[in-house]
Amino acid sequence: PRGKIPDTPAGMGKVTITATVEFSSEAEIAFATELLKTIQQISNSFASHDEVPANKPPSSLSGAPAPLSSAPAPQTNVSAPPVAQVVPVTQRPVANAPPLQPPAVKAPPEPQLPFKIALNEGHMEELVQAWQVPGYQKNVSAVLNSTLEQNRERAFQMFFDVFLRVLFHSDASKRPADVESFLRLLVDLKDPWRDQARGPLTTKLLKLLTVKRSVDCDRRELLVHAEAFAVLVKFEVIAVNAAATTLSRLIKKQENRSAAMTTLCKVVEHCEKGLEQLLPPQIEELRAALALVVEPVFSHELKYLAENFPALGLPAPGAMLGGPA
Repeated sequence: PRGKIPDTPAGMGKVTITATVEFSSEAEIAFATELLKTIQQISNSFASHDEVPANKPPSSLSGAPAPLSSAPAPQTNVSAPPVAQVVPVTQRPVANAPPLQPPAVKAPPEPQLPFKIALNEGHMEELVQAWQVPGYQKNVSAVLNSTLEQNRERAFQMFFDVFLRVLFHSDASKRPADVESFLRLLVDLKDPWRDQARGPLTTKLLKLLTVKRSVDCDRRELLVHAEAFAVLVKFEVIAVNAAATTLSRLIKKQENRSAAMTTLCKVVEHCEKGLEQLLPPQIEELRAALALVVEPVFSHELKYLAENFPALGLPAPGAMLGGPA
């Protein structure tokens, strides 16, 4: 017998077999019958693999191995575009970074006098008055020193007369509000003008302090004189030991006692460090002079000196006012 089983196409789930059989005897018929049964079994075997019951889960979930596919599924070789990744930037503090500073504010320009050289007394008056206005000090000092360099003696005398007139004005309201700041104008003078002002100013003050007055006079008019003297001691224009000797002599005179006591208290107020340089003879002179002060009108001054100038070793004010021992 001749029979042919055609090739099964790849990837098909159903197999069809066609057989042509020629029989010449009963034995061949019997053999053909067995052959057909075998072919039928093979066909049923293929059919059982292709049919999956509806109520049976897929083999991948049931644990059974999945059938091998006779042809692999086509693969598309197309890659997806890369996804851009955004990495957050963390701001890290910079080590030893300087603190943020507010924007600098420019200082306003310093005020200027309307002239570079003081040519007359009117200019000099304006210059001296401008010294008392905040912001003008640098310009006033420059103009004054330039004027003194050009006109020398004449300019100095003109300046000094105006300076004293303002400092000791007869109208107290027109005197400098801050005597110490006003006197700094002399300290800012260049040499030789600073030294040239020392002698005349000290002489002027001594004349004012030695005017005869009663012990119970109105001492408000003495305050500017006393404070000017004390500031000059602080600026070392007047030596502290010379000042102590002068005041000791004035305290001993009753007609000068009011001015001298007021001035001594102002020196103690302004010159704490300077008083440390007093020599023992000057301290003893002051102590002896103060022992003569017995007037009740000076009780406040004596108490102030006892509390603020302990080097004098003054007794309690009440004991001193009882008279000298």
